[in-house]
Amino acid sequence: MTPTPEWRARYGDRLDAWLAGADNDDLPHLQSFIQGIHRDHAAVLAGSTLSHSSATGQALVATVISP
Repeated sequence: MTPTPEWRARYGDRLDAWLAGADNDDLPHLQSFIQGIHRDHAAVLAGSTLSHSSATGQALVATVISP
């Protein structure tokens, strides 16, 4: 079995612990990012846990489209 590359690994089980730790950081840009994750928590969690997420495909499309 081939190991999953890091960029394809799913760590949804770590999301809430990471958010709890990041909530205490005093970095404005990080706080803005975290607020977005909190607003869309269900979608972020699904995208980081479900194997049928389209995130990998979206990353490929973004790479092909970007100048």
